[in-house]
Amino acid sequence: MKLARSLFALCCISPMTLADPIFDDGNNLLTVGGWLGISLINSESDTFLADASSRMNFHFHRNMGEGWKVEAKAEWGFNTIDHTTSLAFRGDSLQSQREGDFFFNRQGWVGVSHQGYGRLTAGKQWSIYYDVTEITDYFVTTGGLASGVYNFGTDGGISGTGRADSAIIYRKSWGAFTLGLQYQANVDNLIEVVPQECIDNPEQPFCQDNNFNINYDDTYGIAALYHWQQWQFGIAFNTGEYTPEDSRISADNDDALAFSAKYGTLYDKGLHLAAVYAHTQRHEIDDMGRIFDGDGYELMLTYTLENQLTLVSGLNWLESNNSEYNNANGEFRRRFYVLGLHYLWNNMALVYLEAKLDDSSIGFDNLDEENAYGVGMRVYF
Repeated sequence: MKLARSLFALCCISPMTLADPIFDDGNNLLTVGGWLGISLINSESDTFLADASSRMNFHFHRNMGEGWKVEAKAEWGFNTIDHTTSLAFRGDSLQSQREGDFFFNRQGWVGVSHQGYGRLTAGKQWSIYYDVTEITDYFVTTGGLASGVYNFGTDGGISGTGRADSAIIYRKSWGAFTLGLQYQANVDNLIEVVPQECIDNPEQPFCQDNNFNINYDDTYGIAALYHWQQWQFGIAFNTGEYTPEDSRISADNDDALAFSAKYGTLYDKGLHLAAVYAHTQRHEIDDMGRIFDGDGYELMLTYTLENQLTLVSGLNWLESNNSEYNNANGEFRRRFYVLGLHYLWNNMALVYLEAKLDDSSIGFDNLDEENAYGVGMRVYF
């Protein structure tokens, strides 16, 4: 049972999440986890209450003997506030905005593991790409918008870079080194985009008359992590082909390559630093739904004092890097800085204050996005 708990702690608990056992007979373990959070957000156009990525999950483990374990997890998100906004403040909130329902599915998977052979899981689950890039995704009211995780305005489920919709994942550790392999079967979920043909020549008649949907074929991923003292280094690659519904538009590949480095642990006393760089091809869309190649940078720098007050700062920076897109539409650059304070209250609640300071420049008109200021609380259970 100690092995099952160790795997659970290493693979399934983030620095901001707790899970309490509700049943444990020494052979079977059932935990419940999640949080309910609400933020008061002030932007340049509005002041409103918003849900802070609230969710609840159940995670079951069973010892099968001879080193084998089985497990299953189900997690649902829920919108605590009946308010919608088109403003892209945080990547992990894009799915709840898109779903619009009170309850929606975040995860649902089963798995089997062995202390010598590794761990195999299948279902809707966090991807191996996210194993590498999650280290900068711990801001509360903003963030997660440059690493390639939550692409196409979704939770990254369709491409397999975020909460992959239908993935089979194998993870295996050898000392300080961990390898992950991922396969995702065809996802029957359409996304509306503007194709490359209409970026190169937007005056074509069919570009004026159609809404274009794409559907993903199988996707594949590989990732590796290495731990050394207080450092962690990672690399991940995800690739797949998407097929437009309109036969006049060509199919194309979606590729995402990410590197990451981290020092320290979030909310441990002292310095914590995390950085992610992502190079993507046909993986991101702009504010008009046009696909582009991009480079993304995310940074999170924190310092936790003796009283558990954490000084928070960071950066999200996503920009287009292909000349065809830039010549037709102007450069897309979403860039903002984050400053804030987090207070982890007895490990059972998080009180936070964050500011999103925008420095974006989008298109030929150099449009920007809104500054935003958020204050709120998450209560863990």
